[in-house]
Amino acid sequence: SAFTGHVIYDEMATTGRFETSNPLVNQIHKNSYWGIRSNYRGMPTDCPQRDERLGWLGDRATGAYGEAFIFNNAQLYNKWLQDIEDSMSPEGSISDVSPNYWTIYADDVTWPSAFFYVADMLYRQFGDEEALPRQYESMKLFVEAEIRKMGKKNLWIGPSLGDWLAMGKGIAWQAMHNNPVSNAFIVHDLKVISKTAERLGKREDAARYRRQLAATTDAYIKKFVSKKGIVAKDYQSAYIMALKFVLPEGELRERVKKNFVANIRKNGLQTGFFATEHLLPLLVEAGEQKLAYDVLLQENCPGWMYQVKCGATTTWERWDALKPDGTVNEEKMAGSGENMVSFNHYAFGSVGEFYYQYILGIRPEKPGFAKLHFAPYP
Repeated sequence: SAFTGHVIYDEMATTGRFETSNPLVNQIHKNSYWGIRSNYRGMPTDCPQRDERLGWLGDRATGAYGEAFIFNNAQLYNKWLQDIEDSMSPEGSISDVSPNYWTIYADDVTWPSAFFYVADMLYRQFGDEEALPRQYESMKLFVEAEIRKMGKKNLWIGPSLGDWLAMGKGIAWQAMHNNPVSNAFIVHDLKVISKTAERLGKREDAARYRRQLAATTDAYIKKFVSKKGIVAKDYQSAYIMALKFVLPEGELRERVKKNFVANIRKNGLQTGFFATEHLLPLLVEAGEQKLAYDVLLQENCPGWMYQVKCGATTTWERWDALKPDGTVNEEKMAGSGENMVSFNHYAFGSVGEFYYQYILGIRPEKPGFAKLHFAPYP
């Protein structure tokens, strides 16, 4: 042959392996592995094959925890946090792409929240006690921008990027219905920065952000969650984000859980980039272990096994990147008229976190696995 193929990626140790008696389940893990590995280029890129290959934050506002079970990627992500800080505007906006080869201050919340998500992951997964303090001032700058944007409503309301590429929901629909997803990320950001302020002994900051956290949590529940536990008019992704980041233990949370489970039973998997990571864990925590495995193992589109049955060797950007009739999804992006489909995009590989934390049952009870919680859900 005139050509020899070489796989090129950042050098880092493989720390996690996974194998079961089910070859389809194993292949999903393998697809995640190669989807992650082939997108490490001194930064975590969105895809390695089309004319982007950039550090899109949205692709890592989900899945970083799952990656950390497979690779020792702490050094790469510490470097990327500095890239994100360097991309910030003086007013506190974070570019949706970092390093900012494209500087995109989209005035949104979901993509920039990767800054908080990744820094918190480094602390919890690796016991890294330097990442959050090192980025604290830049995180504070962004949170203050969030607070200004929220104003007296204590919520960030307006069109923005939502649960990207959720099945059955067009991009325009997601943008107009993003608020229960976006504001759940704000709650998460406030939790991270208030706890970091406490650890750093910044009492005034900690008190300020705890007050804002309480106000935003209360406003979120009043705006998006009915007394009967229906979230955002029965929007599946909103149930998941509310349960993951917003709702405290109590009767309302239990009602939301029941409605969430009913939604899954009725509609199946309908999540996008952000909610997918938390879908199966939340089903298990709602006492629906069998349903979680049914969703994981179902072979129709949308689903992980559908991709494997279609011959996928990495994770796809869209659930239906390849349609059931065997044709490539040629749907155009709203506004640009361009096609957007990738057969190597890690986001839905975030199911890897479920593999390690729930199927194998390995969780850090203390940062860096100083104390391990072991409870498999086979």
